[in-house]
Amino acid sequence: MQKFFIVLISLICSVGSINAQIKEDVNEYFVNDSTPLIVEDYDKASEEITLDNPKFSPDPMKAIWYSALFPGGGQLYNRKYWKIPIIYGGYMGLTYAVTWNQRYYKGYATAYRELVENSPNKSYLDYVRPGFDVETNRDWLENALKRRKDSYRRYRDLSIICMAAVYLLTMVDAYVDASLYHFDISPDISMQVTPALIEKNSFHATSLGLQCSFNF
Repeated sequence: MQKFFIVLISLICSVGSINAQIKEDVNEYFVNDSTPLIVEDYDKASEEITLDNPKFSPDPMKAIWYSALFPGGGQLYNRKYWKIPIIYGGYMGLTYAVTWNQRYYKGYATAYRELVENSPNKSYLDYVRPGFDVETNRDWLENALKRRKDSYRRYRDLSIICMAAVYLLTMVDAYVDASLYHFDISPDISMQVTPALIEKNSFHATSLGLQCSFNF
């Protein structure tokens, strides 16, 4: 039993000396080793990246000129790629509206002109039911064809105006987006309420109040 305790104490002392030696070796490595630490390497690398690649700062005038040259050019320059499908989707929808209204406008315009001029083509019969008496209801048919013709022409012109509006809006959006590219929109807003002294004037005497200020 005595030999067992002597062996156990010897083992504990050996383990302690080994741990002390390991700690000493580790400390010596980190203190004396000439290799920079990982944190220093990371800081230097980030510093080099910052110097070699400066922060992107778009020019508002370039953005508006790119947008004027071709739709979505300013948004592409500002790196707002998600806006480009929206712009071209709007253009495609308005282009379809222009062509659709133009097709019906031309059809009703031709029918109205042939009815008024008594043309032998009589394409206006395509817009009435079978057996319709044109001579008896000529005035009504002329008014109906004219209203439809004017309506489709108005919608066509409105679609063209909307296309021009989208073109101008893309230019304005590109200019404003480039101007406010580095605008701070963080939620770091604080409110401070402090006592304030209200000076005496002709309406009231000197009094105390509260002053509220917002800090951005």
